[in-house]
Amino acid sequence: MISLQLNRRRRRPAGRGLERRPIRKGGKLSSSVGERLVFDFAEQRLADELDRVQQIFSYRGAYRRFKDLLDHKGLLQSWYDFENQREEEALREWALDNKIELKTS
Repeated sequence: MISLQLNRRRRRPAGRGLERRPIRKGGKLSSSVGERLVFDFAEQRLADELDRVQQIFSYRGAYRRFKDLLDHKGLLQSWYDFENQREEEALREWALDNKIELKTS
């Protein structure tokens, strides 16, 4: 597990500065990055279901339906492990690019 300590910012009073904040679309990942991650996993673990995964991602609520499929196939924990591994790899690469030393625990 990697930890990165950041200084917490003070909370702004309600309603101040909110108009300048960007609105994030989707969940924690942009759709293109998130979908690339999904398809990387699907190619490795769901090769026989790639058409179905593509179909799932052509409609709203795709991540919920994708996770339902993974749960049905007994692969939900494998997905979470894969997702965590990729996030850690991305964090390590970002830290290296920005000359930040990470502490491992």
